[in-house]
Amino acid sequence: MIKNLLTLTMRNLLRNKVSTLLNLFGLGLGIASSLMILMIVRYELSFDTFHEKGDRIYRITTQLLEQEGSYIGTASFPAADAILQEFPQVESKSAVYYKRLGTMKVEDQLFKEEHIAYVEPSFFDLFDFAWVAGDPATALKDPYAVVLTESVAQRYFGAKGADLEGALGEMVLMDNESSFRVTGIVKDFPTHTDFPFEILLSYRTILSRDEIDTDNWINLFGSLNQFLLLKEGADAQELEAQLPGLLTKYMPAEEAAQRLLLLQPLAEMHYDDRFGNFSRRVVTQGTLISLSLVGVFLLLTACINFINLTTAQAVKRAKEVGVRKVLGAPRSHLVRQFMGETLLLASFAMMLAALLTISFFPSVMNILELPVAKNWMLDPTLIQSLVLITLLVSVLAGLYPALILSGFQPIKTIKGKILQSPGSGGLSFRRGLIVFQFFITQVLLIGTLVVVKQLDYSRSLPLGFAKEAIVTVRIPQGESYNAQALRNQVQQLPGVQQVALSGFSPSSASNWEGSYNFAGSGNDNGYTVVMRPATPGYLDTFRMKLLAGRDMVETDSLFSQVLVNQAVLRQMGLQDPEEAIGARIQVFDGEATIAGVVEDFHTHSLREAIRPTLIFNDPGAARMLAMNINMQAKDAILSQVVDLFKGQFPDSFFEYAYLDETIAAFYREEEKLSQLFMIFSGMAIVIGCLGVYGLISFMAVQRTKEVGVRKVLGASLGHIVFLFSKELLVLILFAFALAAPLAWFVMNGWLQRFQYHIPLGADLFLLAVGATILITLLTVGYRSISAALVNPVDSLRSE
Repeated sequence: MIKNLLTLTMRNLLRNKVSTLLNLFGLGLGIASSLMILMIVRYELSFDTFHEKGDRIYRITTQLLEQEGSYIGTASFPAADAILQEFPQVESKSAVYYKRLGTMKVEDQLFKEEHIAYVEPSFFDLFDFAWVAGDPATALKDPYAVVLTESVAQRYFGAKGADLEGALGEMVLMDNESSFRVTGIVKDFPTHTDFPFEILLSYRTILSRDEIDTDNWINLFGSLNQFLLLKEGADAQELEAQLPGLLTKYMPAEEAAQRLLLLQPLAEMHYDDRFGNFSRRVVTQGTLISLSLVGVFLLLTACINFINLTTAQAVKRAKEVGVRKVLGAPRSHLVRQFMGETLLLASFAMMLAALLTISFFPSVMNILELPVAKNWMLDPTLIQSLVLITLLVSVLAGLYPALILSGFQPIKTIKGKILQSPGSGGLSFRRGLIVFQFFITQVLLIGTLVVVKQLDYSRSLPLGFAKEAIVTVRIPQGESYNAQALRNQVQQLPGVQQVALSGFSPSSASNWEGSYNFAGSGNDNGYTVVMRPATPGYLDTFRMKLLAGRDMVETDSLFSQVLVNQAVLRQMGLQDPEEAIGARIQVFDGEATIAGVVEDFHTHSLREAIRPTLIFNDPGAARMLAMNINMQAKDAILSQVVDLFKGQFPDSFFEYAYLDETIAAFYREEEKLSQLFMIFSGMAIVIGCLGVYGLISFMAVQRTKEVGVRKVLGASLGHIVFLFSKELLVLILFAFALAAPLAWFVMNGWLQRFQYHIPLGADLFLLAVGATILITLLTVGYRSISAALVNPVDSLRSE
């Protein structure tokens, strides 16, 4: 019985080779697409889910009420200690200060590191990271102790396996100024964590240096994160509601009124873009839901194709069904046969999908800059998902055609009247399926066009400073004197037009924020302001426009004479920049004079509005050297700068970046999103074209005699092609009418993440529907022309 069923199935599939191949490719592409999306979403949802106490861990974050939508993933230094002491529902706390960049010297070998953090000993009590050597309870108890990950220990000491314990007690020199003793080795942190640490220093080192006022409740440091472990059964919302009283107790009332402390669950750290995280990569829940829906829709479009292509072959199999019914075959037997054909074809599609996934999934993950696990192809979840998707596709794609084909009336099918049979289902259902396909395709196309255009807008919008031909060089920490010497030397190089030292470039992912106030503001708390410490030449180097007053000079002392942007003037209620020159403002606890007014410039990405900014002379805060250079001679210039840098900082790495590339990195996640949209939009278009081919095939079979009559009466080839095309044009326009409002709603919400964004005009929507029509017409062309070229004598022979 089963053998006979398989034989019949294979014969029918081979008899209709074109339909079989289209079905196979469409199903395979749909399954592969949904499978890859499933694996991406699964990876994103796995972040920091392996911590046993994760459901009780919360990060202390801050909302600044002074300006709407201002959230920071940190709190003042004493906050965690105070909460632990005053609220019994808190079991423990742990502070993390993410230094991130630094150099490590082991004997005479220098290493550049990018994942350095100061952590408290309790860090390993809250979070589950496996130890290889050392005692988690005491390893970071003393200042100047360091715990290394396994791979770092191997790089530093060549230790492997059991020999890792031999690294304990060794010394490493950080940034050429502080020696740390190795007290522990942990396994490399997994990739699915937002704690990308490789070198963990004792948090008490910060406390012992007295470099930061850790008792200050006012200052906020973005590098500091503090975590609480609540007791079993403790209510986080109840605790959060009590935190305003804590601020009132330890801060001046006017300061406390400007802040809220919020408790962010560890489970939300990877998905809440208000606060960010250590990995500097946030994937919102909305993005994951959208991506999941794309996967579901691609799978559904593949099933729709199968239904259209299978029912398009109904006429060819009508007499077969009629004869088998006359011979006594029950409908259930026919349903099993057609479902068996679907299952077999889906099984072949599953193998094709597996091949496509193996071939392209690593490339997709590479585009998203996500890791691919070793032996990922043998992941049980992947195999189970592939099988389940295949079974689901078999049911979704096979049930309707099976019921339609098995329901043909034998007398009508033998007489060739199947197309007039109610059981054939006509075109209405297939039209609905095609509309659904066009709906999905156009939503994806519009989304792709919006993301791409916004990225182009982000690249081309004037930022208030020059980003082309600017090279920035990182200055080692605490080397301001040598940095001054380097600046003077670089300025003498041919091809170097301007040079300046600064803490940050005009637009930076890292920022220093402070407070300022002015007479008559009526605000006792002052205003938040972005700080840009720099040296004279900063404006010229970045070609920033001075509207009034003068630039910085070498004799300006810290905060004595400052430059402000137009946003400061707007807060002060001044219209003319000249009015601000000589005005006195309060910066922190001192007074400063406004020496110049600079045209507004973007200090952050386009997601944020232009904010009030102070620029002031502070050579001691130099973190980078910026050069405006002749790009035609860039290689020669950089080679000379390297030699000069090594002369000033022989034990440091030379690191440089082009400013335009640094700014482009602000939109790295949007760039990935656009590429992902393009990939899956392309897949949707390909699958949709297969569905269109199926509908046209059905229409061509149904209207064979109509085409013959029209040709006899003188209809041209173009008229016949238009006869088939106009049907689809109506469906496309109907689908567009459904897709446009949804696409506008979704993409308008996405654009609201940017303070500066493109208008969501009709041009993008018209371009999407125009592209859909063009692609559809190209797809329709071949099949409709083939139908139009059939000899009318053959079409009308049975009449």
